[in-house]
Amino acid sequence: MNKFSKTLRDNWIFLLMVLPGTLWLILFFYIPVFGNVVAFKDYHMTGEGFVHSIINSKWVGLDNFRFLFSSKDAFVITRNTVLYNLGFIFIGLIVSVGIAIILSELRSKQMVKIYQTSMLFPVLPILGYHQFLYRCFPKYR
Repeated sequence: MNKFSKTLRDNWIFLLMVLPGTLWLILFFYIPVFGNVVAFKDYHMTGEGFVHSIINSKWVGLDNFRFLFSSKDAFVITRNTVLYNLGFIFIGLIVSVGIAIILSELRSKQMVKIYQTSMLFPVLPILGYHQFLYRCFPKYR
């Protein structure tokens, strides 16, 4: 029996625990990426459904991008995208620093710990998931 199958057999309960997170990750992060092919097709929705419409649409390559960047609105679209992203970065930075200052000014250290825990707790399952994959499959690092 090779090392990989032995690792799977020894850690089957942990793999079962990771299964819901893995399914969620695949469903909401990887499957939508396949929809990006629409940018390279002359896409028209038919009554057969989304996937059928993508498969039967004509491949146009970069023609859609040529059309976009040759239009008079290309500069406005690009400018708005850059400005929105810069705005989100700066607002996120200001809010984060503001929360840090507010927490540092609280007198009750116990309440500070409770607030910090409640803000950071959603990150812990993700870190645990990555640590599990890193430890169980060292060959694939």
